[in-house]
Amino acid sequence: MFRRLMRRCLAVLICAGLPAAYAQVTTTVNYNLALSDGVLSNYHFDTGSPCNIHVVGSPTRFRTTTITVTAAGSYAFSDYIYLGGGNDGSLGIFTGAFDPANPATNCFAGVDDNATYTLPVGTYTLVLTALDGLTQIPGSFGYTITGPAAVAVGTAAEPTAVPTLSEWSMVLLASLASVLGLRRLRRRQA
Repeated sequence: MFRRLMRRCLAVLICAGLPAAYAQVTTTVNYNLALSDGVLSNYHFDTGSPCNIHVVGSPTRFRTTTITVTAAGSYAFSDYIYLGGGNDGSLGIFTGAFDPANPATNCFAGVDDNATYTLPVGTYTLVLTALDGLTQIPGSFGYTITGPAAVAVGTAAEPTAVPTLSEWSMVLLASLASVLGLRRLRRRQA
């Protein structure tokens, strides 16, 4: 009786511990490319580490974003849009800043379709491109990143809009300020 109870307890403990040891978390990185995005003159990223830069005859567009890895381990990158029949993306993983004129600098690895890399804890710059040049732009692309922990996705080097007033708004604002100023002067004189 005691042995049977011990076996059941041991089985429960083993089964309870297995899911935690093999748990995987998937993070999605979606991006859109437009003709107004940054230009990569004649290359994209193929799968490989160190970085595999493939020279092609036509330019393409790119965006950058950052990911922060909080748990070291094996991370699988997968182009889920292309594998689902959509646009074909390409991405570079950089350990520092990205320089379009020197793409090999800081480049850790490239991904075309899917690849798995061991990543230490840290922040990485992802360079997100289209594999087939301008034929897919404008277009939507996306990768999944599956690993032992979720990665935090942020943005880097993304343009932000600065709100401004139009010419007529400035004229209206100046006129309103003048009217209020004159009104105040007349009240003081009275």
